[in-house]
Amino acid sequence: MRTLPLLLACLMAAPALAGDAVAEAYNAEKTRIADTYKLAIAECKEQRGAHHKQCKKTADRARQDSLKMASRERDAALKCRNSCGLVTEVKQQERDGDSTGVGVVGGGVAGAVIGRQIAGSDASSSTKNVATAIGAVGGALLGKKIEEKARRHKVWQVSFRLYNGEVAHAEFNEDPGMQPGDKVAVKDGKLMKR
Repeated sequence: MRTLPLLLACLMAAPALAGDAVAEAYNAEKTRIADTYKLAIAECKEQRGAHHKQCKKTADRARQDSLKMASRERDAALKCRNSCGLVTEVKQQERDGDSTGVGVVGGGVAGAVIGRQIAGSDASSSTKNVATAIGAVGGALLGKKIEEKARRHKVWQVSFRLYNGEVAHAEFNEDPGMQPGDKVAVKDGKLMKR
């Protein structure tokens, strides 16, 4: 009898409308509910007397609640099929920050000074100029990379499927607190949980 709570939990689970058509998802959910109900009733038949009646009553109530939930979800999906859906994937990434130019300028100046010093005081002026230019370019590139690394930050990429079947993505600079299966809606161009 240990499997009955698991079966009832599955029966009570919210429907997953993530397909191409809302009607197809609703029909698939009704089929899942019917299959789970059959398994629950088979478990109830193993019980006797009052336990059997209570088990059947619990399974019937869970089936009715699940069907109502599926109907509500279907109706909500039909109302917002172009702006509501389910999260399919959440990925966290680290990204280099944007360069503001401070690293380029600072690195270029430092590189020019170092290049000129490497050339030495006894080098010809053309050698000093070449060394200064090479040092400036190298320093600027290095300064840009250092600044980008210093501005490194995390981003969260959320992929979701709208109830109309369209797949879309959103990016957040902070953890949006979303995970696959969460119901979401796009409002004013922003993705949020429903």
